[in-house]
Amino acid sequence: MEELRKDGSRLFLTVAEQIKNRIDTGEFAPGERLPSERELVKQHGVSRGVVREALVSLQLRGVVDIRVGSGAYVTEAKARANVGVDLDLDDWTSEPFDLIAVRKVVECAAVRLAALTATDAEISLIGEAVDGMKREQRPFVRRHTFDRQFHVTIAESTHNPYYALLINAFWDRWFRLLDDAPSRLARQPENRDAAIKDHEVIYQCLRMRDGDGAAIAMERHLERVKWLFSPVEKEPTKGSERFPSSVSSP
Repeated sequence: MEELRKDGSRLFLTVAEQIKNRIDTGEFAPGERLPSERELVKQHGVSRGVVREALVSLQLRGVVDIRVGSGAYVTEAKARANVGVDLDLDDWTSEPFDLIAVRKVVECAAVRLAALTATDAEISLIGEAVDGMKREQRPFVRRHTFDRQFHVTIAESTHNPYYALLINAFWDRWFRLLDDAPSRLARQPENRDAAIKDHEVIYQCLRMRDGDGAAIAMERHLERVKWLFSPVEKEPTKGSERFPSSVSSP
């Protein structure tokens, strides 16, 4: 296979799509184990880290099932159909704020329900995603891989496949919108730290089975995200770019 270009921070998405195409064309059948990470590294000409992120992305979309100590397996077509319906959000011409508005409706409802329906194991997975965001202070994309895992796992914890379908579709589009995000996201580490704290608050509410608290925390988090996407026309003066207090506290 032709070696992929190494530039750009979104390479794992390209690899994920190439692996998915190989599955869709029948190269790998349902239930079949994919080549090892080492083999995929050679086949796609990328690092092992990129391959791992690509596989996690495919798992979150319901395309593969990663089994610890065994490898990644192609899911059954029926299982993929439950979570892999393509809403073709790439055709939307809306601004990020429109998507955030819809995310607020869907994700606040999902997290409120998940507080009641999530198993202890699912809540642990949500906590692991938060821990991953805390650890990954380096690459922008790796943090957002854990971010997606956090939100998608909440959706899956409702045990309603349509929440997972919608939120997976939102995130496919969201990754693309992040490419055009304003400089607030990259220039000010305190904003990233505050966003991670938002996730911690949501997780703690889920641990306490506090659905209302989790929904409020999710809404506040998405309000913060909306603010981060607001245009930045000039360098802020000290204290001028503080996140609004009405939505910054836990």
